[in-house]
Amino acid sequence: MKMRLLFHRHSVFGLFFALSFVFSISGIEFSRPTASGDTGFEVTPQFLKAISSGFWPAACDALWLGVVQDIGEKKPTPETEARARVGYQMIQALDPDFFETYEQGASAFIAWYKNVDAALEVLDRGISIL
Repeated sequence: MKMRLLFHRHSVFGLFFALSFVFSISGIEFSRPTASGDTGFEVTPQFLKAISSGFWPAACDALWLGVVQDIGEKKPTPETEARARVGYQMIQALDPDFFETYEQGASAFIAWYKNVDAALEVLDRGISIL
């Protein structure tokens, strides 16, 4: 039984690397949509928690790092503001006890995007869980 599992693990890794090689030479590019409405579907926190296979805290960290990178762009745009808003909503729905996102999100919306309503929305979500 152990040899069978060992073979399956190697087969899965081999399939993954073969597919990634095929995608790399075929010219297919995967890019993030500019706004959440562009794809025609919306990722919910429950779906993200289900597909992360129990690693949803790591998914929260990855989402937070993506939002922080968007904030670090040279000039704020409406697209990055929409991505930041959706990112903070997703993070705070997945992990309401991730308190750093409330403070950092409110600061980013006030100082970077000059959007007080979005900052108050982030703070209201933080206050509601206390």
